[in-house]
Amino acid sequence: MSTRILPLAVCGVAALAMTSGVHADSILWLGAGGGIYNDPANWLGDIVPTHSDTARFDIGGSYAVTLDLDHEALRLIVNRDAVDFLLGGRSYSLVGLKANEPSILIGEAPGQVASVTVTGGFLNANTVMLAQVFNNSGALALTDGSVGNFNGQLSIGHFGTGDLRLKNVSDLTTASAIVGFKIGSFGTAEVEGKGSEWHNLGSLVIGQSGNGELIVKDGGTLQGDSTANIGFAPGSTGFVDVFGPGSMWTNAGNIRVGFEGLGTLSVRDGGVIDPAISVIAFADDIVTGDGEIRGTLNSSGFVRPGAPLGALTVVGPYVQNPSGSLDIEIGGSASGDEFDRLVVTGNASLNGTLNITLKNSFVPTICDEYVVLTSPSISGSFSAVNFPDTPGLIWHANVGAGEVTLGVEPTPRDLLVASFGESEFHRYDGVSGGFIGNFIPPGANGISGPIDMQIGPDGAVYINDDFDRVLRYNRITGAFLGVFITQGSGGLVDGRGMAFGPDGNLYITSTGNNRVLRYNGTTGAPMGVFGQAISPSAPMSSPNRLDFGPDGNLYVTQLNNTVLKFSAAGAFLGTFVSAGSGGLNGPGSLAFGQDGHLYIGSTITDAILRYNGATGAFMGLFVPAGTGGLDGPTDLAFGQDGNLYSTSLLTQRVLRFNGATGAFMGTFAPTNTNGMSAPFAILFVDGPTQTPGDVNNNSAVDGADLGLLLLDWGPCPEGVGACPADFDCSGDVNGADLGILLLNWG
Repeated sequence: MSTRILPLAVCGVAALAMTSGVHADSILWLGAGGGIYNDPANWLGDIVPTHSDTARFDIGGSYAVTLDLDHEALRLIVNRDAVDFLLGGRSYSLVGLKANEPSILIGEAPGQVASVTVTGGFLNANTVMLAQVFNNSGALALTDGSVGNFNGQLSIGHFGTGDLRLKNVSDLTTASAIVGFKIGSFGTAEVEGKGSEWHNLGSLVIGQSGNGELIVKDGGTLQGDSTANIGFAPGSTGFVDVFGPGSMWTNAGNIRVGFEGLGTLSVRDGGVIDPAISVIAFADDIVTGDGEIRGTLNSSGFVRPGAPLGALTVVGPYVQNPSGSLDIEIGGSASGDEFDRLVVTGNASLNGTLNITLKNSFVPTICDEYVVLTSPSISGSFSAVNFPDTPGLIWHANVGAGEVTLGVEPTPRDLLVASFGESEFHRYDGVSGGFIGNFIPPGANGISGPIDMQIGPDGAVYINDDFDRVLRYNRITGAFLGVFITQGSGGLVDGRGMAFGPDGNLYITSTGNNRVLRYNGTTGAPMGVFGQAISPSAPMSSPNRLDFGPDGNLYVTQLNNTVLKFSAAGAFLGTFVSAGSGGLNGPGSLAFGQDGHLYIGSTITDAILRYNGATGAFMGLFVPAGTGGLDGPTDLAFGQDGNLYSTSLLTQRVLRFNGATGAFMGTFAPTNTNGMSAPFAILFVDGPTQTPGDVNNNSAVDGADLGLLLLDWGPCPEGVGACPADFDCSGDVNGADLGILLLNWG
């Protein structure tokens, strides 16, 4: 190490520097306005650093330094300056070889911000450290054709916030690199643009114990010669994003996403990741994007194709382990950019979970098909499939020989009809109206005079009868599940309408003592009076039926021809429909339509009236008196098809009306069908899954189904999915559908 004799004043500065822990041979740059590196006037003591000296930039400024010759120094330290080294094709070499002493240190002291930009030349060093301590920042940029060659480790964000950028056809070679080294550190490395390349010869860690980020974009490339880790140690996070046409990360070893930290690997918009062996995603870690992975993808974490929607391509095998998950988003039916896909050119070995979510408020339609995974050979299957909630539709997933497909079909819906006169219940197909069979035989379990039916949160059917009790039945089989509310429990007198509330509890009108009672929705235990009085001096007047509206409030019809409104907490909110409004007389059931408006059966005038769902104002006769033979509309229900169904008590049938116009569409369940007498209540329920060919959904494929198929023969008037007998979703009922029916005969 050279010995220098400094002027007295300079010695004072040097002594001060030594007390701050700075090397005795550090030579401080003084050129606040920038200047020539080789000009002694720009250095403390008029001495230009050589191979045995540390060049120190620490004057708190932003400036450019020009090299007029190739230069060499022991170390480069930049603490609180922003320095642009204009190399002009020359070399700047830092030869420091001491252990634990980086030859380039950018960001030395807490609270300081330092940066170096190298423009148009060669930067040579051994170990390089960006942001040495906590709460400081160090950045290095190579630009305009610069070339860096670091023979030691590159630490980006050693303890503070570090940043490396290669751009404008710049090139960097490193022995090894860590982005986000220590706990609490933040490191970012970015390779930008065609011709910019980072070649890392040893291990690469993005998020060692801290937080690391690697971006390769717009044609930049990263070449690795060893194993790479993204999110390595507990508490670390690592994120890699390779995007843009021509952007590529090639790696001679495995790329491990996660390990004991959290890792995310994204490849999108034409980007390519090319591991010589595998991309390995550990549990809870993520591989995502719509780019290309050339090699095996072995996942115990989350694979999420799309950016945000689209196809992720694996040029090689795909292995999904038991803890792995394939997450698919569907935002439309068009293949390519409206739903996610995983395209695998090698074998696909499946296990774990398939998760499906909907985007952009998309609602799937019948006969749409979503091919979400393709492979020339698929083995195994998903152990669990999680579908989104789509009322009225059932999802299905099919793992075939070369693809995984998703689709939806209508939820099989049956209509239950309660006959007051015979105390029995019939089941009808919810699409065709065909009679399926008895749901509950006459008088079973002592039931007498059924009044209302509801589906509970548990999927069971709840029925109240003339004995002021509530019974519970299996929705599919009709099997008796027990007495839910015993006779008169909680003060129930002449119970009429029922409704399960948003809280999951059961509400019943007790007409005999003018109140609404609430019961625990799980146990049936009484929970007290919910609504008893409009005001202390004005009690209810024969409450009849009730329903919760889209706003979560409770609406109650009264036999004095009014409708009351209560909050979910039981507070009286006013008379919603005034007495006799629109000719209302003998209000029976009420139902809210898909348009948000309120529909009420007027049992004395044999009409169905419509009221504004927000104000209660009368909007007009929806179904005029006696339309289609309507006589006694005691119960209303909107079907899955959006149409309105009503009992016609005295003509002993169920009628169907257009849900938008109120036009009569015909008798749905005919008079005296298999003993139906005085239909008082109706309820749509999910039926058993339909067998292809079972048009009337009666659990048998037979002559009746053949007859319905022949009635539908030819093009479906409303297109694909409109005809129940269009089993293959071709939009046409033809020989192919007949073949499906015959295949499932019996």
